[in-house]
Amino acid sequence: MFLSQKEKVPVSFSYSIKNTTINISISHQLDVSYNQHRLPVCSAWNATGILGIYSDPFGNQLTDLFVDRNNMIYVTIIGYRFVREYHSSGSDTLRTSFRNLVDPMSLFITIDRTIYADNGHAGTVEKWTVNATNSTTVMKVNSSCLGLFVDIIDNLYCSLGAAHQVVKRSLIAGGNSLETTIAGNGVCGSTLEMLCEPRGIFVTIKLNLYVADCKNNRIQLFLPSQLIGQTIAGGTKISNMKLSCPSDVIVDADDYLFIVDSKNNRIIRSNENGFYCIAGCSTMEGFASDRLSEPSAAALDTFGNILVIDTGNWRTQKFLLVKNTEGIIIEKLFDFSPYLPLCLDITNESENIQSTYFSVLTRNSPRYSPDDCTPATHYYEAIQLTVSNSGCHEFVSTSPISIVMYLYIHHFNISNLNANWFVHYHIRENSTESKFTVRLKNAIKYVLMISTYVPGKIGNFSIMVSGTGKVDFSRMSKSFSSFHLYHS
Repeated sequence: MFLSQKEKVPVSFSYSIKNTTINISISHQLDVSYNQHRLPVCSAWNATGILGIYSDPFGNQLTDLFVDRNNMIYVTIIGYRFVREYHSSGSDTLRTSFRNLVDPMSLFITIDRTIYADNGHAGTVEKWTVNATNSTTVMKVNSSCLGLFVDIIDNLYCSLGAAHQVVKRSLIAGGNSLETTIAGNGVCGSTLEMLCEPRGIFVTIKLNLYVADCKNNRIQLFLPSQLIGQTIAGGTKISNMKLSCPSDVIVDADDYLFIVDSKNNRIIRSNENGFYCIAGCSTMEGFASDRLSEPSAAALDTFGNILVIDTGNWRTQKFLLVKNTEGIIIEKLFDFSPYLPLCLDITNESENIQSTYFSVLTRNSPRYSPDDCTPATHYYEAIQLTVSNSGCHEFVSTSPISIVMYLYIHHFNISNLNANWFVHYHIRENSTESKFTVRLKNAIKYVLMISTYVPGKIGNFSIMVSGTGKVDFSRMSKSFSSFHLYHS
């Protein structure tokens, strides 16, 4: 599943300062420029990598990369005075305006294709809009930014490895905005308020800051306005894997981590059971396609494949998601802007048209595994939906067996449940009703998958949809495994 929220919607969260809880509500464009997936907890990647879009024959060091939701790939390279921009096919579309950098170490691309790049030894961060002929300096720091990030409320973050700090600056506050320290006290150390040569950073939509704290061999989490961090991986934390100079961290839609474990020459991932290795798992440095050499950064593409800056080998490596056999790039094939999952303009009840579907899950219903790791023990039913009028629709399920609802757009494949996952809603065991509201279009066909919170449960259920138009339900054959839907 891709985090693809494109409306100005409220984001609410809270944090504490000196025992006082502060509630925050932000209305902002929650569109993220990077690929953020919801993957099964046991997802696997091919152990053998393939050469990515770039390999430097002159031995220049690649430092960072970014993959946007159109699979455009951006790379920074020491020795080059520009950022390289590639199509996923590998063709280079270098923008000439990038050519005034000095040994860039990091970059970040926003949803409007604005580029932010570290200017290395110059101690600045430069900004290029799509049509700009020159860059604009947006941050002045004392050393290179080893990690850059722009959060959902337009704060620019810089990880200052040499200064053992992470600083940020608002990009919308104008020239009066100053850099403020949000992590690290400026001294190399291992206590929770300290960092030592921090590198890659990641900021979630709740403004939680994750830091690859290289010399402390750990990943630190800093909650908003909290200068005391939490060690969530490595360091003194008991774990099934020890880190050695982590250089980058990625957070997925379920808050699981992808960690570039640089000195161990590998990429690891967290799940509910701990950590497991997904690339370079021998930990032995080497040039073979199943090995890495002090990787520095990583990013996910729209397929869920992992692209890695294989620093010591002067190349990029791509490790393919094993489960992804569909070859579907959602952002390329389908423009999700008309199919917004969030719905703020709830239809007036007096104008609602109600449509109802009744059925029952039995021992003869098809079964699936919700995490691709366990036997298929959950019964399900798939229903094709069309609506007569576009607008907001409220789905209400009623059942004694705690129904789980999954809504898909255009395409449904029981063997790849993450593809085209539009809405997922579930309630806990012993709850009899669940509901969600979503905007639907009359020119689109959807699949509603009904299953249960607890495996092996059977029983009757009903789905009532209230909205701007009539909903037609059509039960799909239980013999299918994949079904493509097209515009009507």
